[in-house]
Amino acid sequence: MTAEGEAPTPRVDVDLDGLADEPADLAQVDRLARLALAARRAGARLRLTRPPVDLAALLDLVGLSALIDDPPEPPPNDPPEEH
Repeated sequence: MTAEGEAPTPRVDVDLDGLADEPADLAQVDRLARLALAARRAGARLRLTRPPVDLAALLDLVGLSALIDDPPEPPPNDPPEEH
């Protein structure tokens, strides 16, 4: 929320759908954290859209889930196999 007369904070949207075929790792998380920091230093807000489930889980694990605009639903658990 902005005070009366203040311009809203600019937002930088990053679509992560292109990472769906790549395994999530902490290097990706590090790059996104640095990008968020650079955006904040420039007076903007970073918003991540369409992250793969595994990357969203890593972002949550390190406390960066607030960057995700609409967190993905994890896939349902597979039913147990009958032997």
